[in-house]
Amino acid sequence: RSVASFENDVVRAPAPPKPPSADPLSWDEIVHNVRVRRDLSLFARSASVDRAYRAHTARVRDEWASVGDYILCHKFQVGRRRREDDGRWEAHPRASPGAATTTCLVPNDFPYHVCDG
Repeated sequence: RSVASFENDVVRAPAPPKPPSADPLSWDEIVHNVRVRRDLSLFARSASVDRAYRAHTARVRDEWASVGDYILCHKFQVGRRRREDDGRWEAHPRASPGAATTTCLVPNDFPYHVCDG
């Protein structure tokens, strides 16, 4: 199923991580949460994926200036450098303010708990 029809919709940014979900979301629930409720905080990971996500994120926060820097380098092949003040990695070079943007979708390494199909 395509979510292309959502591209012009505005939704709220996710709230802090929701507790793991025992039940996966159906496609109809996903559509309702995005189109009607406009609330991405209703998405949750399964318990096992949530544990892996939290462990990974803790390691990233120890080693990187931000989770965003980690994603830029590992998912979008932006260069990196160590910061002199704390030795953490950061994306380099930084995008200039007003630089052109590109939309790119990549698989989520820690996907939300949704029904197959």
